[in-house]
Amino acid sequence: VQAKSSAEAFKEQVSTCGRREGRKTDRPKKSKGNAKFSSGAYQEAIKLYSKAVSCAPQEAKYYGNRAACWLMLGAYPACIGDCKDAIAKDKGYVRGYLRQAKALSELGDFQEAARVLAAGQAAVPSNAEIAQELRQVGHLSALIAEAKASVATNPMKARVLAAEILKTTQVPAAVLTAAEAELAIGNPDRALRLALDVLKRDSASCLLYTSPSPRD
Repeated sequence: VQAKSSAEAFKEQVSTCGRREGRKTDRPKKSKGNAKFSSGAYQEAIKLYSKAVSCAPQEAKYYGNRAACWLMLGAYPACIGDCKDAIAKDKGYVRGYLRQAKALSELGDFQEAARVLAAGQAAVPSNAEIAQELRQVGHLSALIAEAKASVATNPMKARVLAAEILKTTQVPAAVLTAAEAELAIGNPDRALRLALDVLKRDSASCLLYTSPSPRD
């Protein structure tokens, strides 16, 4: 076997040292990011997770942690992007599928959310959380579709269905469907309040899903 040249040996040594230094610096940033997340300082947490990503770009959890911040801020496209990057690094990263599906649901794209969860189920077939979320997204999507279809023909039924949906989630698609039902019944004030609630949440960048812990 031919011995490595001095240049090759030096390059390998630098690469190894770089990996070691990255591991020394990324973990403290992740820990500080977790603390900022827990205190609700999501923007500051994003900066720290971004630094951790720079130190260890192959670490799926850092993208996933930053995605949790985007999710809490209502920046759903950014959350989806980070989740995709996390899954690309680690096909078995469960929270990547879950957070991406939550962001897609908030955008009203239940079909794509179900597709993402189905991909997660294929990648991690033993995970009960993904299976449960997939069932929930399917159920929620069907209920919203039924409520929307009932607004014109049977607004009282739409109202009942919307109320049932809002017991479990406050995604904008569900709240706006409830507003449509109230308007069809003849309750414009209630419809306006519901619509304004959605606008307030969007402008405040709030998310009403249960906060997913970033501490992976």
